[in-house]
Amino acid sequence: MRSGDWIPKEHLIAANVFAGLSWIALGWLAISGAEPGSLRSFGWIHLVALGWLTLAALSVLLHVIGAFLGVKWVAQKVARWGLYLYVLGVVVLVTGFFIPDAAQVEGGAVLVFLSLCLYLVPTSLTIGRAFRLTARERIVARAFLITLSMLFIVALLGLAFGLALKGRLNPTVLVSLPKAHAVLGIAAWLSSLVFGVSARTMRAITGVGSRAGFAHIASSGFLLLGAIVYTAAMAGAWSWLGPAGGALLSAGALLYAFDLFDILRRRQHSNPAPQLFVAMSDIWLLGCVALGVGTLAGLPWGAALTFLALAGWLGQMVNGHILHIGIRLLITTVRGDDDETRPWLVVNQPLAITSWLLSQAAIALGALALVSQVDRSMLLYAAICGTVGWIAMSSTVLLAYRTIHAA
Repeated sequence: MRSGDWIPKEHLIAANVFAGLSWIALGWLAISGAEPGSLRSFGWIHLVALGWLTLAALSVLLHVIGAFLGVKWVAQKVARWGLYLYVLGVVVLVTGFFIPDAAQVEGGAVLVFLSLCLYLVPTSLTIGRAFRLTARERIVARAFLITLSMLFIVALLGLAFGLALKGRLNPTVLVSLPKAHAVLGIAAWLSSLVFGVSARTMRAITGVGSRAGFAHIASSGFLLLGAIVYTAAMAGAWSWLGPAGGALLSAGALLYAFDLFDILRRRQHSNPAPQLFVAMSDIWLLGCVALGVGTLAGLPWGAALTFLALAGWLGQMVNGHILHIGIRLLITTVRGDDDETRPWLVVNQPLAITSWLLSQAAIALGALALVSQVDRSMLLYAAICGTVGWIAMSSTVLLAYRTIHAA
């Protein structure tokens, strides 16, 4: 495999920087007393969802699409340059939320949308090449296109919100569509991508795959259909569809969670740190189901659900992949494609476990603070634990890089 076909490390580094900034920003929000639903809180959500999670996902896809489908990229350099513009757009957008400045939010939304178009066009053309291959490749290609189309719709809604803030579109979209935007972004885009890609990556992390062939397709189908139904309920006058969408989302999440627990239970690789991160990601996913049911029942748990979905379920899944797939990228970059060193052999396990412990404490404290809405000081403690945990994670990767070089 050519080095250009691997994940661009500069974009992964940028995603990791955004991850650290998200914990620092959470501490600032706790000290300043920012309320859920404020522009500043939206800044934190987009810092995590766009800066940390989506940037990491789009970087990984630059490798995964070619590897999964066995096709040659079309204008991959265009997609990579699109990610540079995307990073700039995220910085502008998030800063606009934090200031807050509606004009800067609008400019950031435009930049993010244009950069994603620049990324998605060559990516879609590359995926399209797989439709000339076998049935298996066509199925995977179709799944990629559906998931990326959800990202495009989310970006289009984000652009509409940015324009509406400045009065260039009807401001009513700011009332009727934010929940739809959030559900599509977290469930139909990010979670659907994790459901799909982890069907392959879990085998690398654990040494085993799923025993239930239907679980991957069924969980992804329920999740995507649930997100669409719930979005229709929020965007139209069909509020009665909300519980149906929530039930489908819950069914997809539960099916995926139990299948992943079975994979982890049968693990063969001695790969503790990433496996622990993935296991806790699965537990936080179950927590999201519980909070989602409570939110549908009318409890004020929406902010806690968003936090747990982004930092807990998705964030910890990304951390688990960094400590395996990310370390594997470092080994390949330094030692060449033919080196077969296993990632867990170069990872400082005590430091990685420390990062894991601090990260889970941060998520638990943050979710409790947002659920209780009483002791907001827990949110500050969550930010401190998250920041130190991020430092430990980054140090783990740096030490692994030094170990790889030394050998």
